[in-house]
Amino acid sequence: MPKLKLALAVAGIATALALSSCTESVTTSSQAQQSANGPQQVVHLTETLVVNSGDAIRDTHYIWDGPATSPMLRLSGAQFATLDHLVFEVPDGHHATAAVQLANAPSGGPLANQLSNLKVGSFGVPANLDYGLLWTDSLNGDSNTITNVAIFGAARAGISVSNVQATANTFRGVYVFRSPIGLHSEAGATIECENCGFIGSTDVDIELTNGAGLILIGTYSEQSHSFARVIGGPGGGGLSVLGGYWQWSKAAGGPTITGQNTASFRSWLRLTDFMVTPLDGQPHGTISGFAPNITFLSNAAGLPVG
Repeated sequence: MPKLKLALAVAGIATALALSSCTESVTTSSQAQQSANGPQQVVHLTETLVVNSGDAIRDTHYIWDGPATSPMLRLSGAQFATLDHLVFEVPDGHHATAAVQLANAPSGGPLANQLSNLKVGSFGVPANLDYGLLWTDSLNGDSNTITNVAIFGAARAGISVSNVQATANTFRGVYVFRSPIGLHSEAGATIECENCGFIGSTDVDIELTNGAGLILIGTYSEQSHSFARVIGGPGGGGLSVLGGYWQWSKAAGGPTITGQNTASFRSWLRLTDFMVTPLDGQPHGTISGFAPNITFLSNAAGLPVG
């Protein structure tokens, strides 16, 4: 075999091996970037894939075979990264803390990452995955855009956002399937979620803690015990729903929106064009647990307040 052909063959084998199993303790996304609109490649990750600013990863199916205490992908200070058309799989017998973990930018600049068309699942036991997307310790001005994300089988939450200050974060088309908590927000975060869907959550679709705020624009929820849980904290925050539809078959008359420890903080609750439909002969839900100081801006759903 000519030397040139032999060298090309060896290089091709080395590339295939690198794509099938990432064995470095820290792998950067520049080593695994995929061409746009190309066929989806299967990559077995044995360590966290670190995404840097400016990286773009597309058309890849990641299967986790790494440590149980690590995320599959980490946007470590990435300010302008792109994730598009990715599948994250955690098979039976394995565990990951998150499919995608976003961290704050060390330079102090705002984040502006684009995450779109992501499918996140345990593909079996729900305890395989703690979070679909985990976003912590973000800074003022962060505006990560999350579009068309399907999350199912997560053990704790589909999306978790914490320690975000006065942001204008926007989620587009987030769908959570069979997860005890669909969207969790805490510590002063104010999140806008447009066209969000929650299907088959066993406990609560939305949980807000420590003064977090959430604005839902066009939401759909089906077959969960409760639509929202607001847990009091030192700050403000609250829940606003503009255009939504919520139905259940498992609630057995349980509350639709509940408040806990709300006497210690000032909050708001706005429900506009929010339709609630019980299934299987269940009685209508209620709003309960809120202290008298809670401001009810509107309650278009007509839910009784307990």
